[in-house]
Amino acid sequence: NNIEKDVSPDVEPWPCRTPDELCGVWVRNYIKKPASGTKDASVEVRYLQTPVAFVDVRVVKNPNAWPVQPKSCEEIQRALAERKAEGFAGVTTRSDDGVIRWHACINLEPQIPRGAWAASRRGTPPTTEDCGKSVPSDRSDTWLEYGYPDASSYMEEWQRAVEESKTNNSWLAAINIVQNEILIVCDDFFGYARDQRQDGVIDNLAGFLFKDAATLSICSGRVSTGWIVDLSAVGFWESRRLVVGSKMNEWQILPGSTLTLPELVLKAGGIYPDILWHRATEKLHFLPPPNHKSEGTIYGAPFEHSLTDRLYLRKLRAIDLVPDYQAVMEDVTALRSVFTRADTWPSENLTQDEDYEDLRRHDSEFDYNLAFAYAVYDTFSEKEKLEPGKYIGCCYINPPTKQCCDAEVFLWIRPKASNFAALDAELERALRIWLVSDPWPYRNPAFPGRDPRDEHHLTFDQKWTHWESRPWLNLPYPRICVDASTIVLHQPRASGLIP
Repeated sequence: NNIEKDVSPDVEPWPCRTPDELCGVWVRNYIKKPASGTKDASVEVRYLQTPVAFVDVRVVKNPNAWPVQPKSCEEIQRALAERKAEGFAGVTTRSDDGVIRWHACINLEPQIPRGAWAASRRGTPPTTEDCGKSVPSDRSDTWLEYGYPDASSYMEEWQRAVEESKTNNSWLAAINIVQNEILIVCDDFFGYARDQRQDGVIDNLAGFLFKDAATLSICSGRVSTGWIVDLSAVGFWESRRLVVGSKMNEWQILPGSTLTLPELVLKAGGIYPDILWHRATEKLHFLPPPNHKSEGTIYGAPFEHSLTDRLYLRKLRAIDLVPDYQAVMEDVTALRSVFTRADTWPSENLTQDEDYEDLRRHDSEFDYNLAFAYAVYDTFSEKEKLEPGKYIGCCYINPPTKQCCDAEVFLWIRPKASNFAALDAELERALRIWLVSDPWPYRNPAFPGRDPRDEHHLTFDQKWTHWESRPWLNLPYPRICVDASTIVLHQPRASGLIP
């Protein structure tokens, strides 16, 4: 897989060269336009420039929250528009009169037709109106960009993200013409762009999220974090590990690169030697999260939360096996109506190994923002100490399978817990309030088997009949398999975990 033997930097020159003084990682301090006369620093901009290609990502500071569980392509298109982000990648040239031109080969909006990379390789990059002139500033780590042909149209100040004295001057630029993508690395920063849209439109939800990496991605981050994206024009990818879906032999390392793709794989954390490369199969294999932390927030979903004065939630994890297994096996019959009217889970013969597999799936799905399962603790007597004996149940926030809701919530309390009925009612009531407030994006979470909430005269069977009569949301959604790493698109005619 060492593609150095296939594409050597010395085989052919790259016709589009960048001025040396622009190479590196830059952040924009501000832009100043005549109309306002003020310095505007409201947009976070990161610009990675190598001698042969660049990636540029721009996102307004404090953007609108990205939908946790997007349900349609239209919802993604709206989220993109509301995010007001920009992102592009391509090649840079400077003419004899000193004008610098940034030729986008991938662009968030408008989309650049396929073939731009091949044209750039021939020395005829796409035409562009993104032009300017660079002027040194009074500081060695900054430069000023003025508009062209009208120098008064705007002025930007750019500053190095890595001090020149601390840079190792290592870089990589690689393009994949087949998949229309680019990967750039400058020192510890990476930039990545890929565009597989048809006519500028995202028309396949599953493809956008999980098939062969991304339909659309323009992002940046740090290699030292395990390739975690921290700035993305498409909000879905922020805080996730960079995923590249193509095969290594499809990539061309551009001339002059001092790094190779295999070296990057080895340098990216060590224990994840395939960290950069993503197997393009029908079943997608995600790498483990880089840091399994015991506290904090993952993708906006709280790791733990004090739900009421008595009930405390904490992410359900594989290490919760002992108290979870004890709670589940305490009364298996009572729990068979949690997810459906009459479930087969849990069986009388459920083993600890089988329960452990379920917990691993819940653990991983939380980390990958697919579903959120919490252990419920009774903290009435010892609020600060979550002992196994205080483990009294679970709640699950799953993607919707019915058209009437934007999430499905399931919950259970140990039937033999003291004040079982009161705790069950308190948990349900508190969850209904919490899940329609920050940080959750939900407006209409459903509680199957418990709705309609206000119809107290309805029996258990009548409430399940009400839920079962709701029309299906005929859209596959991603769930994790028993190995806790393989993601499949699950058909929505079943709730809970996949087989």
